[in-house]
Amino acid sequence: MKKKDIRRHISWYAKKGDEFIADETIVGIELNSLQQLFQVATEDPMYDCWEIKEQHVQILQKSIQHVINLKKYDYFVEATLVDE
Repeated sequence: MKKKDIRRHISWYAKKGDEFIADETIVGIELNSLQQLFQVATEDPMYDCWEIKEQHVQILQKSIQHVINLKKYDYFVEATLVDE
């Protein structure tokens, strides 16, 4: 049986119509840092979608190559279960 792992990524969607555009894996930011950034309890594994707002961009931008543009897209931190 394969081991399951959690992939945390930033997904972005069109502002009009909510069409999925793309996603990119978060690199270099651990769960505890995301919990602090989004003011989430340490017991919360952050499996839900978390909307990225202006106050989150400076830290999250360092973790992906795509340039975050809140005026053009809606962004979310998401978690996906993956096989290792």
